[in-house]
Amino acid sequence: MKKCGVIFVMGLAIGIAGMSVEAEAFGYNDHVQFPNDSIRDGIAYKLETFDLLPEYYYENGNFSESNFDLVPGGRFDSVGPFAWSYFSNSLEGLQYVKTRELNLDASYVELNQIGENASYEVMNIRNSNTGYPGTQTNGVTDLSFMKDLPNLKEFNFSTENGYALVDISKLSEFPSIEKAVIQTNAFMPTISLSSTYRKYELFDPILLSSQFADAAVAYSSTDNSFTNTDGLLRWSEIPAGTEYLNLEWTVENGDFKYDGVVMIPIVWK
Repeated sequence: MKKCGVIFVMGLAIGIAGMSVEAEAFGYNDHVQFPNDSIRDGIAYKLETFDLLPEYYYENGNFSESNFDLVPGGRFDSVGPFAWSYFSNSLEGLQYVKTRELNLDASYVELNQIGENASYEVMNIRNSNTGYPGTQTNGVTDLSFMKDLPNLKEFNFSTENGYALVDISKLSEFPSIEKAVIQTNAFMPTISLSSTYRKYELFDPILLSSQFADAAVAYSSTDNSFTNTDGLLRWSEIPAGTEYLNLEWTVENGDFKYDGVVMIPIVWK
């Protein structure tokens, strides 16, 4: 009986050790998961082209960070864009994928995962929200997701629907950027008017970065009631029942350009 006990204990120890080795082999110690199945499949395809897709991927959908480290040159040349996913619009996992160029074109509610990837030199991002006009509850109003991008040289970024991108001052923190094209086609906050108060004023509503120093912003509107006096934007005698005010802007300085086409929803009281 004692001998059996010893054998059982030894077998248990070997089994635990085997499980530990298996866990390490399966990447559980540094596993990377992608909730977004479209991104996961896209990255799997990229790894497969270099014969770096781990065998255990088809069992659990996980990668190990070490798989990405083995990519020739230490990073992909480019990743994306990825097809829209029915299951998740999360970018979780992309922060571990080193690539020279990142391409995204879909609806993403949170971009922090791509704001701290020092491998990026080029970012091409189109972020769209698909809510019914006037009912959007999210959007990218600024570029605060950008935190650690020391090698970024080109930044192309656009937003559609949702809240308008009105603050690009964060770009001032990235002197490495040599070219940027930024566009927003979305909505500004809703305003309230009444039949006895049918005017609205707004002073120079966008915040620029240092790359646009001394560049003049050209504001315009298709509304007949609109005027612009040194950045003071006015709508006077707005027709009762008007659903939206329209505002456009463009500002350019060399290889840096920022355009906006926005609507300001109106609630009548």
